[in-house]
Amino acid sequence: MAVMSTAIQEATDNCEATRGRQFQAVKFSAAWVGMAGYERPALSPLIDAALADLLKLRVGQGLRVTADIDLLPTTVAEDQSLDAAVVLVAGTGSVAMSYARAKDGGFARSARAGGWGYLLGDDGGGYGLGREALRRALRQADLHRMRSESGAATPNDAALSPLAGAVLEHFKKQHPACRPQDLLSTVLMPDQPTSDAGAAQGATKRIASVARVVLDAVRTPDGGDAEARTIVEAGTASLAELVAALAETQALDTRRCGLVLAGGLMQDDEYRGRLVDALANRWQFARVETVRQPAVDGARCLQRELRRALN
Repeated sequence: MAVMSTAIQEATDNCEATRGRQFQAVKFSAAWVGMAGYERPALSPLIDAALADLLKLRVGQGLRVTADIDLLPTTVAEDQSLDAAVVLVAGTGSVAMSYARAKDGGFARSARAGGWGYLLGDDGGGYGLGREALRRALRQADLHRMRSESGAATPNDAALSPLAGAVLEHFKKQHPACRPQDLLSTVLMPDQPTSDAGAAQGATKRIASVARVVLDAVRTPDGGDAEARTIVEAGTASLAELVAALAETQALDTRRCGLVLAGGLMQDDEYRGRLVDALANRWQFARVETVRQPAVDGARCLQRELRRALN
């Protein structure tokens, strides 16, 4: 509850009309809270009760609480020519949702694809790109070590590939003593281990951080690193398959459907462009939007709803 209070206060401070006031002193007419993990059955009742108490609103009567991804279709909700929307999120992980036009004029979630987490999925997300780049770098490091130990190494074996070298340099910036044979332990071992969960989270972030190395490698003056291009193409193909699964199983007429792209990787023009091109080969969406500030779009949607209610 303390964390939610802090987040709401920060939102209050970022609003010109309420800046400098304690949110408990602000009378909210409506609020929409979107948060990751809300759909876990054990958590949602507790979150509903805490938010109702904090904001002095009742769920369903001024207070809307959803998963964070459900904020995203608001970007295209005002376009009444659209019958549906597909939301694709590619950040550390990857997930896609489809939404059908509801009676109230908004969008209601209809299906989900992906979102399996780093152990089983996240293909096309930052973790997926980073994992593949690291696997390639580790494979080269293993071969180099084994050849050196066997005495079979040649001068051509001395250097890693450009991408593997860039991955190693990425970790050297944080750990200057890191060598190819140390790469795995550098990635997996936490700096200050506190718990198994903390260690896993730290490793996940470190792996996902390598996605930036991959994306930078496809933008080199010589046309891009071949290994990096292969990883990026596989990533965008995985994301396109999530969209295709929703479009096909829901029998969506994509000519009357909006595509909403969100998440850290979708802010990268190169990666997003490759994805849009891959999708264009199979689907023609009526509208494609990239969300940069989902909370702002959600607030604007609430504002429109209030205006309609007052009129």
